[in-house]
Amino acid sequence: MEELDSIRNIAEAVAKRMGFEIFDLKSYKRGRKIFINITIDNMKDYVSIKDCEAFSKEFGPLLDAEDILKNYVLEISSPGLNRPLRELRDFKRFTGRLAKIKFVGKDGKNHTVVGRINDCDEESRTFSLNVDENIQIYDFSEIKSANLEIEF
Repeated sequence: MEELDSIRNIAEAVAKRMGFEIFDLKSYKRGRKIFINITIDNMKDYVSIKDCEAFSKEFGPLLDAEDILKNYVLEISSPGLNRPLRELRDFKRFTGRLAKIKFVGKDGKNHTVVGRINDCDEESRTFSLNVDENIQIYDFSEIKSANLEIEF
């Protein structure tokens, strides 16, 4: 969708200006309306409702001025407390936090492990988790999905 590229360019410029980055951008159609869902991230902190509101107020008028879409609904959100970990840099950023990792093991079977992110080595593309006081090393390429776990 060519419009989505234009929307992403505007969103990325606004995010950069505001100190955010675009975590995800999706669109879907429901009836006659197009829904634009933008997930923003703050590399230094969590994204608050006020952050989402501020981004929306900055981004919405720019999108309207470009006249890319008619009849759309804009949804701005954060990655959430149980945010996905999609890149090795996410593991580095959240060192010390509890994570749930689903992966395919060397035995070819699906496994799930919950542990505290201990370390990340971008060169070898591995990360380690502290699982029940044991440090276990995993290959990033084996991950099917990874999320932070909510801690109370």
